[in-house]
Amino acid sequence: MLSGESPISAWISTKFSGGTPQRASASHQVDMTTLQQLLREADSRQAEAAVYVHIDGMSYSEAAVLLGVSKRTVGNLIERFNTWAAKRLEAA
Repeated sequence: MLSGESPISAWISTKFSGGTPQRASASHQVDMTTLQQLLREADSRQAEAAVYVHIDGMSYSEAAVLLGVSKRTVGNLIERFNTWAAKRLEAA
């Protein structure tokens, strides 16, 4: 996992961005069911932004257009989602 990267970001990067499996440690592996659960339980705007950016690979600018918000707001939504998801994973 890269420094400063949340466990969920590391997992998404590994699964959907062609990263190597070694990037995410075994203790931070998340399966697809867990990801789906996190997205269902997250704030809807944060989850939507996370899907656009982490899974669909959109830039913050592209996601901002679809969400009808600024690029900065997308960054804030992603940061909040990553922080929330990391806490959920640590508690599990």
